[in-house]
Amino acid sequence: MKPQHALLSASSSGKWIACPRSAHAEILFPNTSSVYSLQGTCAHFVLLEQRLRAYLGQPVKKMPPELAPFDTPELREVVAEAEQFLIGLIEAARKTDANALVLIEERTDLGHIVPEGFGTVDLSIIYNRRLIVADYKHGQGIRVSAKNNSQGRLYASGLLKAYGFLFDIREVHIHIVQPRIGNFSQEIVGADELIHWGETVAKPSAQLAWNGKGEFNPGEHCTDYFCRARFTCEARKQTALAVMRADFSLKPPEFLSSEDKLAVLQLGPLVVKWIHEITAQLEASALEGEVIPGHKLVLGRSIRKYTDPDAIVKTLIDAGLSEDQFMEKSLLGLTALEKSLGKKRFAELLSSFIEKATGKPTLVSESDPRPAFTPAAQLAADFS
Repeated sequence: MKPQHALLSASSSGKWIACPRSAHAEILFPNTSSVYSLQGTCAHFVLLEQRLRAYLGQPVKKMPPELAPFDTPELREVVAEAEQFLIGLIEAARKTDANALVLIEERTDLGHIVPEGFGTVDLSIIYNRRLIVADYKHGQGIRVSAKNNSQGRLYASGLLKAYGFLFDIREVHIHIVQPRIGNFSQEIVGADELIHWGETVAKPSAQLAWNGKGEFNPGEHCTDYFCRARFTCEARKQTALAVMRADFSLKPPEFLSSEDKLAVLQLGPLVVKWIHEITAQLEASALEGEVIPGHKLVLGRSIRKYTDPDAIVKTLIDAGLSEDQFMEKSLLGLTALEKSLGKKRFAELLSSFIEKATGKPTLVSESDPRPAFTPAAQLAADFS
């Protein structure tokens, strides 16, 4: 099968770099738009085509009709937070260099690394031997880190190739802007280091993926990058089954060695996600009428709810009840109140009344961007 033009997209590079065979495996499965992807497209359009272009005095395009239903006040509030951050990057660059080059939605060629590869960069700035690349993420289900972010690095590599002969770029700043979960992540990498990464990491994997070679390599990227072939991937299935068949799988935790516990910690999430997805697919098949041997569909617990609250209030008042018998007043929850007032107004009025408790210590991979927590250091800080 001849590869499609967008076989190796920059946005899916975290997938095909880790698992080169996934690119061709996905061809058999349609890449359909979801409500979430359309929301993200609308957010990008509102942010880049209206807000940033208007700020820079550039022409603003009309929104495509199919995106209009997703242009809600909630979306615009999120976009405004991202806009404020990105404009801050632009203004900081212009303070240092009045002639800073600012590019919105710059299409960049990635063919020197990825066959027929290209990308569109949300915001890029070149000034003072520095390249800024900012990528907006509207999703909130998966936290995206700028550290070792292959999409951002590919974008930056394309811009270095395009503008390197005009500007002596020495340093690259890659920003991930994910406002719905308060994630504003950054990686700073030298231009030479980035070029080396492109030649030694991205390019070899891209060649394997383009040619349908290499290995299947199941991991977090299967779900983090929504591999369309993950439901039928034999390698993923065999990896999960191997963990469940291991000698330690039926032992109580207290009888496991440290090595066994580490294996569970590293591979357990893969198994759990695989089982959940298989279960969801079987439930969908059963809903379509397929008989699942030894199983049946049942209705879950039913939850009662009011159909017409206003009519209920009128009925109770007409029945002679006072409001204190069926109504209660309390302060809105923190998130609801912040949404009602707006983040800026909320902070101005109530910041001195907000306390953020320390989160529960959780064991995660070393690649997690959050700083490490040391119990001894925390105790010392508490009593200092």
